[in-house]
Order: sequence, then C-alpha cells, then structure tokens
Amino acid sequence: MLSSTATNTATPDAVLRIDGLSVQIAGTHILTNLSFTVAPGQRIGLIGENGSGKSTLLHAVHGSLPRGATTAGTIDTGSGSHRARVGLLHQQVPFAPTDTIEQALESAVAVERQVARDLEAAADPYDEKAYAIALDLAERLDIWETDSRISAMLAGLGLSHIPTGRTTGELSGGQQARLSLAWLLLNRPDILLLDEPTNHLDDAATTYLVSVLSAWKGPVLFASHDRAFLDIAASGIVDLDPAPSMVGEDGGVTRYTGNYSDYLAAREDVRVRWERQYRDEQAELKRLRAGVRDNHTVGHVGAAPRTEGKLAKKFYADRNAKVVSRRVN
Repeated sequence: MLSSTATNTATPDAVLRIDGLSVQIAGTHILTNLSFTVAPGQRIGLIGENGSGKSTLLHAVHGSLPRGATTAGTIDTGSGSHRARVGLLHQQVPFAPTDTIEQALESAVAVERQVARDLEAAADPYDEKAYAIALDLAERLDIWETDSRISAMLAGLGLSHIPTGRTTGELSGGQQARLSLAWLLLNRPDILLLDEPTNHLDDAATTYLVSVLSAWKGPVLFASHDRAFLDIAASGIVDLDPAPSMVGEDGGVTRYTGNYSDYLAAREDVRVRWERQYRDEQAELKRLRAGVRDNHTVGHVGAAPRTEGKLAKKFYADRNAKVVSRRVN
C-alpha cells in the first residue's frame, strides 16, 4: 500500500511533481508526456474515458506498475530523508485475511504506537534531550488522539457496528474496501492516491471522506467517475482525454482550476470558442475561394492562377502555425 518507508514521520510540505511522464505497457503507449504538479493541500481529480490511463498514472506515482512496463520522464516526491511516503488505495488490501479488524487497524497506526512507547521510555529526568525529541514527534503526530481517530474513522466509513475481533476474511467485498480506505487514511501518507474511492461508500460515508480530504495537508490525487464526488471533493481537475483544448494545457494533459462543475463550464466555453473560430475560418476560406474564382476570370499576365487546393493547404498551414505559436508561447 505504501511505496516508501524512508521516514516514519510526515514530510513537511510534500509536493508531487510529474514532468514529461510517459508509460508503455505491453507495447501500448498508455501515457505520453504528462507534466503537472500537485501542491500541499490540493485535491486533484483525474478524469477521462476508460483506458485513458488514470489508474496507470496512480500506479506510476506509487511505484507499482506491472513488470515489463517502461517509463520515461520523472516523478518527484522528494529525496533522501525528505522523500515523501506515498499511499495508494486500490484493489489489493493491505492486510491478511486471517488478521482481525483490530490487528489491521493497529498496523495502520504502528508509527504512533511506537512513538508512544519511545516517549514513555524517554521519560527519564537524566535524559532531557531524548525526551524533548520524543515529545516533539509525539506532538506532531498527535499520538494522544490515535484511539479517537480510529473510532471516528470506523464510524465515518460505516464499520463501527462490526466487532473488531472478526477476521478481515469474513468481511464482504464492500466492507474490505472500506476497511482498506480506513487503513490508508489512518496511516497518513504524505501523498495520498485514491482509485475510485467511493465505489463502496454510501452517501454518509462519502460525505465523511470529503471532510477528511478537505483537511488533508499533503497532495491528493484521485481518479473517479463519480461526478457528485468530483464536484465536492476536487480543488482542480486533470483531463487525460486527448482532446484539443485552449485552456490550461500542461504537458500532455489539460488542467482546470476548480471542481467538476467548473470543469464543465470551462469545457463549454472552449466548445463555444472553437465553434466561433470554425465559423470565422469558414468565412475566411469562402472569401479566399471567391478570390480564386475572380483570378480565374480576370487572369494574370505571366503567372498561373493559384489553385483552390494549394490555397486551402496554405490557409490551414498558416492556421496550424498560429495555433502552435499560441500554445508554445
């Protein structure tokens, strides 16, 4: 579930930077030259048709692409002791079927439990420095609220009615999915990745998840087909569909500021502008064709009239040059 255990404490101000990322699996290009950044506290929703590469992108960031996949470009989550921990919610659960619910949850908060033990061991009047270090870490992790966090998470995700002594293998598929989500959120990775997180949530659990994500301090990147969830959870949208656009283009993807409704409004604005541009182009082409007919009628001394085919090629070549110039500059 976590791609890095380089540090057991939260990395301050973790940032996810993707630069020129391309992914090829089994000879098929899934992602091509993607570049965008997710800053602390941003919640970026990935949208696109099935097969556009949403899950592939999440696994690439997490470091769990299938064997044989080839990548180009960079994914920056920090370096050395400052490398961020990356957590991904996906189909593989982070606990064994023989684990009880309590054991699964305790593994999620193992860091907090260890820090509590370290703080107790450092409570020696002759080792003030060790105690101060342990206390600082304990305060940053807010270890005294660990049990309350577990209880709130179980209640929020609709699992509090299930005895914690029950094994996870006895749970339904939906309950296992919700327990996996609880595990990941309790584990508190620096960078949070979610693949269709609302698939097994009712409205109340979805509302609770939104409240947790809204308070999340690190970058959040999630894929979802749930338009209502995208509308209330996302602070920005990245569209992976390869469609022409005139707003927010950023290295192979189109990024929109705001929630899903803002995205739809921006897309509509783009459509209207393209239609207006198309009408203007057709009017200009009609004018040029009329000029060609006039040239055929009047003629020019010593020069053959330009054919309509050549004129159209030049018209669209000039148009494409302008589009490229606008997007590059």
